[in-house]
This record gives sequence, structure tokens and C-alpha cells, in this order.
Amino acid sequence: MTWKNAVGQQIREARERAGLSQQHLAKVVGKSRQMIIQYEAGSATLSPDTLGKIAVELGMTEVNVNGYRFSIEHRADQESVQPSEQLTLDFNKEHVFPGGVIRITATKMTITITATAPAPPLRPAA
Repeated sequence: MTWKNAVGQQIREARERAGLSQQHLAKVVGKSRQMIIQYEAGSATLSPDTLGKIAVELGMTEVNVNGYRFSIEHRADQESVQPSEQLTLDFNKEHVFPGGVIRITATKMTITITATAPAPPLRPAA
């Protein structure tokens, strides 16, 4: 299973657990329903920003991909930033960004992604 398929499957499962439609999720994160379908199928690549928005809406606290667990934490104390067009990273260097730090070495990779989207509204208990 590719990493896109693994993430897509986890998004679909979380969306179904939350009882949300693809259309609702698309509207909340600012994407089309067709893009949500592609994300869930693993045929489109999510940006960290889009993954963060989806994760916050669905209450996802982590994503598991190929034996790696990526924690997702919403932090309302961070200012929202515009994602760059392209991200290039060097090995053996710490890359610090607003809301996140990426460290990559030849033997270990640690990625922390912080969602900067507004906190989702509280839903009344059923």
C-alpha cells in the first residue's frame, strides 16, 4: 500500500466515524468533493496544510504510514501562514518553519506538522 493510499484510507475511516459526507468535508476544508474522493482513494497528494485541516475537522490525532506514526496537534496559538509552492529539504539539517520543525538524517526522519486552521466548532453530544 502506498503512503497516499494509507493516508486516504485513514481519512475515509475517520470521516465515516464522524458521520460526515464527502461534500461536507470538502466544504469545510475548501476543496471540491472530487478532491476528497481522490484523497480517500490515494490518487491525489495532500499538502500538509490540507491534511491538517482535514485532521482537525475529523478529530484525527495521528496518521500511520508505512510503520511511521505522525502526530497531529492543533495549536490555536500559532498564526496562520501561507504554504510555499515547493518545499526542498536537506539531509543532516534542522528545518524550522512557523508551526513546525523537520529534522532529517541519513538514518532517522522526524516530522512535526502543526495545523494552523481555526479550531472546529464543538458538536453537541448525541
